[in-house]
Amino acid sequence: RHKCSAPCHIGLCYPCVLMTTLSCNCGKTKIQIPCVQKRRTHPPTCHELCSIPPTCHHSERINHLCHSGACPPCEQVCSKQHTCGHRCPSLCHSEPKHRPKEDAPMNPTLPWSQMKTILQAFSEEVIITPCPPCVVPVPKSCQGEHKVLHFPCVQLKEYTCELICGRRLACGNHVCQNGCHKVINSPTRDEAGENCASCDLQCQRPRPSGCTHACHLPCHPEECPRCEVYLRFRCHCSTMPLFIKCHEWTSADANQKLVLQACNNQCTKILSCGHRCSFNCHAGECLPIDQCTRRLTLRCSCKRIKKDVKCNEKEEKKPRCDEECERIKVLKREEEERHKAEQIAEEERKKKEEHEALMRQIHGRPRRKRKQKEREIEEVNSGFIMKYRKHILIGGLSILILVTAMMYYLVFLV
Repeated sequence: RHKCSAPCHIGLCYPCVLMTTLSCNCGKTKIQIPCVQKRRTHPPTCHELCSIPPTCHHSERINHLCHSGACPPCEQVCSKQHTCGHRCPSLCHSEPKHRPKEDAPMNPTLPWSQMKTILQAFSEEVIITPCPPCVVPVPKSCQGEHKVLHFPCVQLKEYTCELICGRRLACGNHVCQNGCHKVINSPTRDEAGENCASCDLQCQRPRPSGCTHACHLPCHPEECPRCEVYLRFRCHCSTMPLFIKCHEWTSADANQKLVLQACNNQCTKILSCGHRCSFNCHAGECLPIDQCTRRLTLRCSCKRIKKDVKCNEKEEKKPRCDEECERIKVLKREEEERHKAEQIAEEERKKKEEHEALMRQIHGRPRRKRKQKEREIEEVNSGFIMKYRKHILIGGLSILILVTAMMYYLVFLV
């Protein structure tokens, strides 16, 4: 920039020998150097902070020393707000970048001054890198609100898990068995909504202890009605069938069940004394025999004296024979002995008569009559044989054939 101090001469001028000032980028540090060395000398080192304003969206740069050339890239966090509301966690990327444009229009017919302006406008383009997609982990519940998973914000979407819905149905006893789904118009978080499954089952509530009958209502939230089925029992004395409602029987305690199972008629069991139990229908042991008050008639051993006493007093008040009874017994004994002697005498007389009649038949019969009797017996026997001779002959032949066949079997076959 200095003028040559030599007189007009031919050829190149001598190097400039004047001194010039070379400063740093911020201008706070300066050095004096010959003018001829200005282009080959680097700016002096400056220990002050760089004062160049930032070109990105941050209000200030990270502190660094003064330097020559462009500032280093911004290393601060971007922190721009996404549309989702999160801040960008990437390093700063909003500094404009320049690159030559392609397809610049060339028109040789235009003057250079106009063409230069056009080329300067198309020589480079400014590129600003947008923020990357938001990857901040965001918790997201499944449609049925069973579990929570974390997704990158940019990938956030509705999803279903592998569990069933599980919300309590209107019956209050079962849950929705549909897969995980979005519930519509649910009163609470645990109750089923309009699009949940409905319960079509029969009531499955546990029955009271002792009841074996199923509830006839469909599945319901309130308590089951009382069981009205009649149960058939035998009363304690086993003579009369009783019909008791199931709920009355199952809700009764041990004493009440004994009362329900009584027919209220007199017990039909017979005591060891032979009388009927005087209690009404009851469980357990009957009336003790020492408390039986039935009236009975007792007689002495000879049956002459009789007396009406209670059953439990029969041993103490049993009548005994007196002197009159003993006198009557003696008379009866004498009468029996006399009657027995008469019977023995009568039997002896009959035996004697039979013996005499037999002896007369054996020794007193004439000889002629004996021969006639023998002849009559022979005639009777011969007449029998002549009458049944055909049958006798056939029977004999049959016996002979049977014997022959048995002998043949024994000899040849065995």
